[in-house]
Amino acid sequence: MNSFATPRKSQKGVVVLATALILMLAVFGISYFMSETVIKDKQLVSNAIRANEAFQNAHNGLDYTIAYIEDRTLDVVFDSSSAADLILNDDPDGVDELPFANVEVTISNKTDYFEITSVGYSADLQVQRRVRTWISAVPADPEPPNVPVVAKGSAYLSGDLDVYNNEEPLTIWTGETLGSSGNAQTFINIDGKDNQLSSSKTTRGPDIVDSDRNLADATEDELLQSFFNRANMEAFEAESDVVLKDGNDWSDLTVDDVAYLSTVKDDFTKRVYFDPPATADDSLSCDQNGLTWYQLDLTDIDTSPESPARVVVNGNVRILGGGNANTFYGVVIAKKIRIQSGFNWEGGVVATDCIDTGNGGVRFELNKTVMEKTPLEPKQVYVRGSWRDW
Repeated sequence: MNSFATPRKSQKGVVVLATALILMLAVFGISYFMSETVIKDKQLVSNAIRANEAFQNAHNGLDYTIAYIEDRTLDVVFDSSSAADLILNDDPDGVDELPFANVEVTISNKTDYFEITSVGYSADLQVQRRVRTWISAVPADPEPPNVPVVAKGSAYLSGDLDVYNNEEPLTIWTGETLGSSGNAQTFINIDGKDNQLSSSKTTRGPDIVDSDRNLADATEDELLQSFFNRANMEAFEAESDVVLKDGNDWSDLTVDDVAYLSTVKDDFTKRVYFDPPATADDSLSCDQNGLTWYQLDLTDIDTSPESPARVVVNGNVRILGGGNANTFYGVVIAKKIRIQSGFNWEGGVVATDCIDTGNGGVRFELNKTVMEKTPLEPKQVYVRGSWRDW
């Protein structure tokens, strides 16, 4: 008998032990791999949640800022951001505060457009996302003609009239004849000097243009489309803040206590639409008897260079101005116009038919600030292809 032989029972125990050890190592390896996978998946999900949170915050900032610009108007925000970037955040000590945290928006004035950069952060501030877009403006309206007195038909200068235009060498523009029995004078910029006499009783400067067939042959609707981008007179009604029509008495607006018209507000244009009952006066000229006039006293509307008025009368209007101590800032558009009393007028007047300056001493002056403020505010638009998330 060989005394050095290994017992069979001991050999089986070693095999079992080795097998168990291998299985244990395998289970440990699988468990470790699975735990690492779970941890990485949790990290990926957590990072994705943070990234989405930051991205949503950035978009919230972008949406808020676009509404912010629309509410304050493009012009006001352009002025605010002209010297430096305008920063919006949730810092209560800041100039402009966002209503939510974890986002900061920068409005950069690029002269022709705004670049809006919104940086959003996750709740733990570990992840940030950035979105950018450009906002520009398109004019809602063209500016009124830079001519103080315009009439599609004829004009009668039957009173003292002084017309000033230092912006462009045009003061009176008519489609038909220009008659004068009063002391009309016009003043323009000559050789770099403002308020130089151009037309008088004995002289007529090139700043007066009458019998313009292009103007005379245009229909009223074509004239309104060209000058104001409106299809007709009625189109002004929907965008006006004060509308008086049919049987309304608007000869003295102060009696009606229209607060909107009697309060001057900075950077605020009053838009008024009057629609008197129709008359059968189309064939009559402004200097003829028999015309039905509806009276409007412009002193009932408080105005200033920063708060002018655009007054549209869908009919024939006799305009009063309260005397030479009063000034009206704005533009009046009507069919037939007769200016009955003297006052100062900074802005312009457009008659889709004829105009008569009456017997009052009226001083017209084209005011560039007023003319720029009477159109509707420019519309903000996205610049195509400007959005990016890097």
